[in-house]
Amino acid sequence: MNKVLPALILTLSALLLAACQPYSLVRANNPVKLNGYSVTPGEEWNKASYKLGPKAVTWTSNGEVLDQLILIGDIGSGEALFKNTNKNLPMPPFTSDMMPFDVETLVKTSLKNSANGEVEVNTENLQPANFGGKSGFRFNISFYTASGLLKSGDVLGAVKDGKLYLMIYSAADLHYYKSKLPEVEKVFASVII
Repeated sequence: MNKVLPALILTLSALLLAACQPYSLVRANNPVKLNGYSVTPGEEWNKASYKLGPKAVTWTSNGEVLDQLILIGDIGSGEALFKNTNKNLPMPPFTSDMMPFDVETLVKTSLKNSANGEVEVNTENLQPANFGGKSGFRFNISFYTASGLLKSGDVLGAVKDGKLYLMIYSAADLHYYKSKLPEVEKVFASVII
């Protein structure tokens, strides 16, 4: 039994390490080129190695359960924001004639469907906003995760030349949303498109 235990611990440790999502460092004050635009973070972030969609990049500071910033760009007509994860809940496609309130619904449905329909996403406060010197829009989101955690967030975006560009920030409402918001505002303000 004593010989089996070290081998079991080693095997479990290897499996645990393999299950971890690797991240890479996003350095502060260095421009980051994305799909069709760039941003300059004021603080360090961690970039997830997986992609929620072919044109989506996810950053986090404290782990995605607590905070995340999804950066999406160059979404053309007929393309979805995220990959389909449930054939019964297909991702809605973007169309180049969408108005800001249509994009608000697109984001709302995409977030809900990416969570297998288990979350009800609320949106409010849709208003005009600057996106890298272009006319864009901004709105707030909130939802409870399947585990009951309240998350709040902000979405900033624009449609330029028939393509959609978005940044979706969400964080645990208790502490993390407000504590990370000043940095997110810096990222939002740094957009170059």
